[in-house]
Amino acid sequence: MAVLCLAAIVVSCSPSASAPPGSSAPAGDNLATLPTRMAPDGVAIEVGNANAPKTVMVYEDFQCPCCARFERVNGPELATRAAAGSIKVRYVIASLLDDKLGGESSARAANAARASVEIGGFPAYHRWLFDHQPVEGSDGFTTEFLLGAAGSIPALNSPAFGDAVRATNYQQWVTASQLAYLTAQRAHPDGVPTVLIGSIDANAALYDKRAFTTLLDR
Repeated sequence: MAVLCLAAIVVSCSPSASAPPGSSAPAGDNLATLPTRMAPDGVAIEVGNANAPKTVMVYEDFQCPCCARFERVNGPELATRAAAGSIKVRYVIASLLDDKLGGESSARAANAARASVEIGGFPAYHRWLFDHQPVEGSDGFTTEFLLGAAGSIPALNSPAFGDAVRATNYQQWVTASQLAYLTAQRAHPDGVPTVLIGSIDANAALYDKRAFTTLLDR
């Protein structure tokens, strides 16, 4: 069972679901070429072929250490399968930890992630945000920190991206995405991360690469 990031200010993920050493691997160059768009609901960010036969729903908060752990273990597999066309991944970005930890880091990071969709940088930026997750509770996702990814993600070297991050142009979307997360929690009250593979609740396998891959293969 996934540990809920909303359950406490200091979060530790379940040790019983630990990943074996070396189970995480970089997704490679496919991050830069993965097609990305807004899902039909206008809220979820959809990665992969729109006609892929299987949909994976991922609910995350960029401040959530358990979400970062899930991405380290299983993010590369999701990216590989999305690139191959066997799945599409819909990310619903929550900002609930701002209320728990103080500050606005989750909302700022969510706004920046939404801005990256418009310039084709979301898959790589999504990975970067979790790989460079600040210390929990530090309100470390500052505007300048969020813009710093442009040094390693060429797509983000765009005036439009910088302007959208500085002006928080997607604040209404951030609010709508948080509401979508809360609505989904009525059926699947697992906190963040929550992952659904089709109709399968995958939260018992979030940090076990082999078990998660088995669910993807069903």
